[in-house]
Amino acid sequence: MYQQRTKVGLMVCVFLFSSGLHASPAATADEVTQLKEQVAAQQKEIQELRIAVEEQRKLLQQILPAFQALRARPMEAGPPGQPTTNQSSGSVEVAGVQPPIPAPRDGLTASVTPPRVPPTPQESAKAEEAPGDLELVRGELEAVADSAHQANQRLAKLEKDVTSATSAGVAGWDGSHAFIRSRDGNLTMSFGGRLHFDWRSYTGTATPPSTFLIRRARLETEGRLFKHYEYRMQLDFADTGSRMVRDAFVNVHYAEPFQVQFGHFKAPFSQEELQSSKYIDFVERSSVNNLVPARSPGFMVHGKLVKGAVEYYAGAFNARRDVNVNTASTPEGYARLRFNPFKSSGPTLLRNFSFGGAFADGRHKGDSSFAGRTASQSVVFFKAVPVNGEIVRANAEFWWRYRNFSLRGEYDQTNQYRENLGANGGNLPGVIGKGVILQATYLFTGEEKTETGITPKMNFLSGQRGLGAWELAFRYENLQMHDSVTPNRADAFTFGVNWWLTKFVRYQSNFVFERFKDPARAATPGESGHFAYLSRMQVIF
Repeated sequence: MYQQRTKVGLMVCVFLFSSGLHASPAATADEVTQLKEQVAAQQKEIQELRIAVEEQRKLLQQILPAFQALRARPMEAGPPGQPTTNQSSGSVEVAGVQPPIPAPRDGLTASVTPPRVPPTPQESAKAEEAPGDLELVRGELEAVADSAHQANQRLAKLEKDVTSATSAGVAGWDGSHAFIRSRDGNLTMSFGGRLHFDWRSYTGTATPPSTFLIRRARLETEGRLFKHYEYRMQLDFADTGSRMVRDAFVNVHYAEPFQVQFGHFKAPFSQEELQSSKYIDFVERSSVNNLVPARSPGFMVHGKLVKGAVEYYAGAFNARRDVNVNTASTPEGYARLRFNPFKSSGPTLLRNFSFGGAFADGRHKGDSSFAGRTASQSVVFFKAVPVNGEIVRANAEFWWRYRNFSLRGEYDQTNQYRENLGANGGNLPGVIGKGVILQATYLFTGEEKTETGITPKMNFLSGQRGLGAWELAFRYENLQMHDSVTPNRADAFTFGVNWWLTKFVRYQSNFVFERFKDPARAATPGESGHFAYLSRMQVIF
């Protein structure tokens, strides 16, 4: 019976050790989900190993009484391997065999050294029937104790590895960015960047010379601190005409409906401006973008309601572009609403239909107005003039995406007052800018249109060597500038092709036809329009 019990215990230990329990003190998984599954599996294995150790203890408790009975049985000296009685101590000794019970193993002290209990008649009878089993029982007892000791060591190592795995950091590639992350989620940081390498060619005598251009060369990092404090830093090494800082802000995000953001970032105005330059459909944003404030130091509260169907933004900004201080004591206030009524329910055709608008009001003191520059960045058809006083902005927009097709439109208007700038301190007519954009895109390779780029079905440069993703794009824009003295208007038609070789590499080719309402006030007097060709190789990561 004792042999069967000990053999069963040994088989359990052998099975557990041969099952291949593994821990990973240094994580190498690329996905957090996989890492969580690994830790959960290890914790399950720890529980199973604890059960196995407990079974070994119970087994020792069953074996020890019989072993004590064999030791208590008086016997005469015999040949090696036979038990004898030590007259001085009354303990059982075996010639040629170490008499002590195996030393208690780690974590098994209570089970290996129980109090001596007198044997029962049945145990004494079995001991008398098999005095030669003493050595076999002792050997099996040692084997069980040794296997339990190994189990304890394995258990301690596994627990240590799991602790290390849950506290050590993680680094890798998440499919879009390089990142580092603590296992408890209190620190996350991802790294990215973009390079825009352009070729630009123009017709007309007053246009810039054809040239290569590094339009953007940016590095950025973003992430979270203590799960609720989101941050972003972005620098542009290609823009030598202004400060390098593009983004530098913190967003406090405890709940989706109410978030607080502060630092240097884009004011909530114009969907064209708010979309990253990595994902815009054309080489350059439209000429209407001259009317929007872009990035500025400021403070904003925002959130999403009704499962993301409603977005709101409200804040105060310097609204002078780049990291510039305010020129008036009153910051410019912004309010923006955006609706996506069919985001979570409704017809599939309208699932990605959104619309909204924004309004802003503030004051500028001793500043300059916006200028009228064409979309190709080649010609200024309305020069900036001094402004002083109130500035009012208004915006309306929509965007509809369905499968591989998109259609979007936007209207922007900005009024800048010119107080106390006339003769004898009088007021001059204000500067008014109005702009309209309408554009459409179509992916004829069948990929789905998204707000954050395109992932080709078959990459051109890696994996299955397909064609990549090909997209046709068209845009019409109209920008009117008026100060009652030198008004003008520019229209532009842009035809474009976007070729996404991979989700990280895109080639853009734009053909732009620009014309002016007043040729006499064009960059080259008498020229009513000109042609521009813009191309870009983009690499993002």
